[in-house]
Amino acid sequence: MTRSTISPKYLALTSALALASCTAPAPTMGWMKPGATNASFNADKLECIQTASATVGSQAEMGSMLFVAAAEAGYQHQKQEVFNTCMQAKGYTLQQDPSQSPTMPPTSVAESCANVRNNPDPSIRTLGQIYCAMPDGRARIERGITRNAAAWPYLTPAARKEFFGGEFDKANVNIVMAACDITPGMTVPNPLPATLVDRVTRQRLVTKERNDAWLQSHGVPQQVIDMGP
Repeated sequence: MTRSTISPKYLALTSALALASCTAPAPTMGWMKPGATNASFNADKLECIQTASATVGSQAEMGSMLFVAAAEAGYQHQKQEVFNTCMQAKGYTLQQDPSQSPTMPPTSVAESCANVRNNPDPSIRTLGQIYCAMPDGRARIERGITRNAAAWPYLTPAARKEFFGGEFDKANVNIVMAACDITPGMTVPNPLPATLVDRVTRQRLVTKERNDAWLQSHGVPQQVIDMGP
């Protein structure tokens, strides 16, 4: 499968690799490379399959059938190692399919707002409801979703956990809550008072600077960071 064209591609190994006597990784693993397409992935994969076959060679005519059967697993493992090395040299990394991660961020405004309404943390629940009720709330959330989806493949599992609902994210919430005098668990007024909208808007500039700097320090390209709100 492939991810959106704005993000690095998650490219699963296909049956062609298995047919080349290279053991396929678990179904939730795949080769990821920024900017890769199905066409470029297939071309690179084919070249690496050919390299693995040429390097390790066939053992079909060596010794008895008993010897071949006993050695087959070892030769397949060697081919897999050569194939992996070849793919890595072309800029691919073998990673878990992001779409199967239980902590993947929301993919729609409705999902995002539903998540904050049901969040057990009263601070996140309250501030999230305010964000969703802001005049520019929907547009900003959509930009955040686009940025998060594009940034996700660049982040390690630990970094994802920290940025999406972890300590870094909670620090942002606390900054806005304190500066805007928002009480955890308070009833969010509808419509929002203009003074509250103004204070929250100014504080979101502060958290944006923190987000941008953090993502940059974790290897996310600037063009991906600029997709955010």
